Amino acid sequence: MAPQARHRTSDPPPPQPTRKPHPLFWLLVLIAVLTLTWAAYNQYASETTPALVLPSAAPAPNAGPPHP
Repeated sequence: MAPQARHRTSDPPPPQPTRKPHPLFWLLVLIAVLTLTWAAYNQYASETTPALVLPSAAPAPNAGPPHP
């Protein structure tokens, strides 16, 4: 009689070890985020906003004499 191969069906396969991402990957992600943030900031940093106009205490030039 020929020997038969044994098949273990009751044992689960050994768990696969989880791979942690390499620290270089996170460094590259951080550099990419900082670069995008810096580019977005520089795009709007050179734009000037109009100065805030405050009401003055002097009357308008075309205003008539004050009413009593």
